[in-house]
Amino acid sequence: MQELANGIVVPCGYARITKKIADGFSFMKADKWKSWCVIYSPFVLKHVLPAKNLENWILFVDACCLLTKPLINDKEIDEAHSKLQLFCIRFQTLYRKLAMTPNIHLHLHLGKCVHDFGPIYAFWLFSFKRYNGLLKNIKTNQKGSFESMMMKRFLERTYIGSFIQSFVNHLPQFAIDFLHRISNSQDQLAALHPSSTASTFSLSDFVEYLLNPCHSALGCEPLPPSVFPIKLDQRITMCKGHYECLLEFYRHAYDSHDLFVHYSNCESNQIFVNN
Repeated sequence: MQELANGIVVPCGYARITKKIADGFSFMKADKWKSWCVIYSPFVLKHVLPAKNLENWILFVDACCLLTKPLINDKEIDEAHSKLQLFCIRFQTLYRKLAMTPNIHLHLHLGKCVHDFGPIYAFWLFSFKRYNGLLKNIKTNQKGSFESMMMKRFLERTYIGSFIQSFVNHLPQFAIDFLHRISNSQDQLAALHPSSTASTFSLSDFVEYLLNPCHSALGCEPLPPSVFPIKLDQRITMCKGHYECLLEFYRHAYDSHDLFVHYSNCESNQIFVNN
């Protein structure tokens, strides 16, 4: 298994599993679990699992491939849910009821979550957990007030690059670069000295890479503010006839004629009727 895993070429955007499989899976983070599931396991487990077990596992892999896409439509969500549903049914047959943990049941709610909140990239907690890991590694004196100490250290690490750069007019450049290196603020240093060959943002290219799965996009830099400029549209007021129809609908929908008495006069409630 290990030899086969070492020979797998991992595509862009997936984490490579560097430690031995025989050591167990306790060392793996979420990004490596994703790689193991959708990249490694179909090949590594092909000659390890019995045919029925492997076929059932591939259902789970296919569902994960669909659900972890940055762009997903309703048809793909329903397809992923059907695969997970069949996976759970076969799982109980293959491994008996004792193996049916709550996580197996939660698989059946993933489709609804994606329908409600969009692609899982929009609401998963990987970045939140990563920041928790950074905070956990901050040393404290264990004498109380560790919350404020952790936040102080976190802010120091976050803004140390900007603090060093504030001395750019008072120190030679080699000293500034040296301070960035010893403070591990290389990313901020790179941002302050962008490459002259760096390309400007192109909205058309961004959309093309989003819609075309054949393209491999690298980088995680935030979009510049100029991409979506803030515009204040002209205030629009609902006409009196439409307002009264909407108010009547709410009265029937909530079965209350007293709840919306305050809003009966649209002309005195401009904030309520303006978009």
